[in-house]
Amino acid sequence: MKLKAAVCKSTKIGKWNFASILLVLLAVSFGSIFTTRVNAASHTSQLHEAMYLFEMKGEFTEAEAILEDISKNGDPEDRAQADFLLAKIKDLSRNKAMATFYYTQNLREENKTSQIYWVAERLAELLPEPERLLEKKIKLNSSMQTTFNADSLRILLANKSVFTPASGKYQNLPAEISASAQLIDISANGTWWLDGNTLHFSPSKKNISKQEIALKKKLGSFKVLNSFSIGFIDGAEFVLFQGNIEKFRTQARFEDCAILEKKSDKQPIILNCPDNALHVLSKDNGEEIDVIPMLDPIAKTFIEDNGILFFSSDALWFYSMNNLKSPLWRKRGVIVEKLLSFENYFAVLESSGELLLVNKQTGETVTRRKTSAANLVNLNKGLLGLLSGDGAIIATDTALVPLWMFHFGKAATFLPWVNDGKLYYPSSSDSIKVLNILHYGKKPILSQVLSHDASIFAYQKDWDNANMLADSSLEIEPGNAEALFVKALYLEENDASAIKKSNAWAKTIGILAGTSEQRIKILEHYSKIIKAKHVVQLPLSPHTLYPSFISYKKLLLTLDPASRQLVALSAENGKLQWNLDIGKLESAPVTANRENMLAFASGFSLRLINLDNISKSKNMELPGKAFHMIFSNNALYISTWNGFLLKVMLPDFKLAWTRKIGTTPFYTIAKNQELITAGLNGTIQHVSEISGQKTVNGPNLQAPIAQVLHDDSLQVFLSNDQRIFVYRSPDEPLMTISPSKDILSANLVKYKEKKYLIASFADQEIRLYSLPEGAVVWNFQGKKSLFGKMALYNDTVWIDQGKEVVGISIETGKIASRFQIPGGAGTVFISGETLYSATPQRLLYFFNLQ
Repeated sequence: MKLKAAVCKSTKIGKWNFASILLVLLAVSFGSIFTTRVNAASHTSQLHEAMYLFEMKGEFTEAEAILEDISKNGDPEDRAQADFLLAKIKDLSRNKAMATFYYTQNLREENKTSQIYWVAERLAELLPEPERLLEKKIKLNSSMQTTFNADSLRILLANKSVFTPASGKYQNLPAEISASAQLIDISANGTWWLDGNTLHFSPSKKNISKQEIALKKKLGSFKVLNSFSIGFIDGAEFVLFQGNIEKFRTQARFEDCAILEKKSDKQPIILNCPDNALHVLSKDNGEEIDVIPMLDPIAKTFIEDNGILFFSSDALWFYSMNNLKSPLWRKRGVIVEKLLSFENYFAVLESSGELLLVNKQTGETVTRRKTSAANLVNLNKGLLGLLSGDGAIIATDTALVPLWMFHFGKAATFLPWVNDGKLYYPSSSDSIKVLNILHYGKKPILSQVLSHDASIFAYQKDWDNANMLADSSLEIEPGNAEALFVKALYLEENDASAIKKSNAWAKTIGILAGTSEQRIKILEHYSKIIKAKHVVQLPLSPHTLYPSFISYKKLLLTLDPASRQLVALSAENGKLQWNLDIGKLESAPVTANRENMLAFASGFSLRLINLDNISKSKNMELPGKAFHMIFSNNALYISTWNGFLLKVMLPDFKLAWTRKIGTTPFYTIAKNQELITAGLNGTIQHVSEISGQKTVNGPNLQAPIAQVLHDDSLQVFLSNDQRIFVYRSPDEPLMTISPSKDILSANLVKYKEKKYLIASFADQEIRLYSLPEGAVVWNFQGKKSLFGKMALYNDTVWIDQGKEVVGISIETGKIASRFQIPGGAGTVFISGETLYSATPQRLLYFFNLQ
């Protein structure tokens, strides 16, 4: 540091002395990195010459000239080295502007992470001012239809022109492409398209010829393998063309196979086929080299230069290209959403939101972090991007430590892409926002500095400055949570209209990314505004949007199929109490619960859980896919899609009997020591609870049954043909109600010793029918309920209505109470004296009903 200070203070340094001091400084500040680069085998003779000129001869100007030429004309690795050396020279000669320029150039090309981080530190020292990440917004002349990402991303627009974001240029499709033709691929070389049964290539360069390939059957998967080769599936044959020449055509064994990406010309051709296998073909003659068979379909494949990574059979598999007979490693217990290579690891994003860095050689997890990411993208060397579903991007380092975050304010319409240090984010169907991603968290982000200052002014009640700074922040970062929070507070303070305040809070609450401290602060204040007990973030997978709850003692339980977890939350404050691995589930498993018993089925598997003693839980295979389950007395009854009925005894979960009682699925009612089944085809049957044998054939409703209800004296059958059948007993019809509209859900209600049926309909209307008369007591025209499901509490029925939940008086049919949820309400759940509503933003609202 003393040496550096001395150089800075000196105003007269000769060429020889400057070069000598430069070398000492490089050794001090860059150490072994510099030495390694000078001696690297890949350095060109020009780099050696430049080093010799200013090290041994002191020819500073000539060395710079050589380095500048390499910076412009060298290959990527040589350019990176030249830019770094030029940056250091300009830095030491106090030419801040040129030093910054070459350091930034080095960030784009450099392949050594440690040097990238060092350069980012140095740039922050040279230019410590806050950085504006959002560079510009590209307005397209038409809406986007699809994207092609061969060599550089190209966007096909609705007006049939093609836009290339990297160059900012539009081009028209070749004139010979008809309106009915199917575009297959667009690259710098030209356009592949299908017209009828002929595959065409229209070149964009004069030295490339046109192509026409007549298909024998039907075009399947198509892949541009390199500048001169394409591979495609013709019916069931794989075909390889090099230029205009068909190199080979395989036997007809590969129908509906997908051609995987090739990383290099040395790699074989790999097909992912419907027979749950990867077929490896020679790139020379198409002969099958190897087959990698699996029990289940192969998904989420990722091809490395030296290996194949994929997800199948609930495990992650990695095969070396040198040995495709057996996996190098297998990793169980992961549910993969996205795979990519990051540094020396595989980055594995699970459906639960867990992000893992996996050692490429051993498959061991090196680092794990819980995220809200829905996708991953490599931003730059040493910089991994985590994309959330609501418009946030979080950049992490090689240890998955967040370096910075930016929020676009809305979800992307297409998957964002990276090119030359920029992230292109399609923010609408006809606009793209361009973000500078050569940022490593070493200096502040302008939009976040402005929002922080806005918060300070808001705390001081200086609302004019707070509002102005918040607006400035949102102009640069539309989803900045802190700025949105200040705007919402500003509207509250200045008595804005209810609509404006509601919209402001909806925007604020819709932004989930950010620090946990910031989120907690916003939600705590927001809960006071809407008079909620709590508003908390649910610890669920990003793919679980509308969770259902059950209550158990002082807990709320919910299934999270994406993460394969049973999650237990405090019913008082929503804090996570415990979670339980439950295995693979469908997105909408069949469930039933009673007191301390919980059952859920997915496919042919049934899981039975004793919540008082988890160790007594049990798994069971079913004779068919589960359709409906109910608890009754001391048993659980399960019906299957192929007509089986099973009885499982409680609390030991022992199978009592299995009976085939039909060929179609049916609902089951347990009543008066017998079972009543209602088939989807409308047939009613009586079944012995003891033996499972059919005892009496009931009436045939001749209607497709969609839901059943019952109490101590009534059975109600809702049909898909707009009818409601009410029976005193399974054989004694009371009435048929024909509302002339599709029925979403219904409940039996007892109010002041009289029975009623309350039903919600597809047009959002809610009606209360008196029983046994069947007369409409009142109707309520609702709006924007997600599923039309109602919850009862005393003399009030609660239902979600867009941005609020409302309580409708059973006596009057008028709204008696309402709770505001500006971010959008979910289906209502009531336990004890608390109403809960979970939203698509994975927020859980608590409201006191007393």
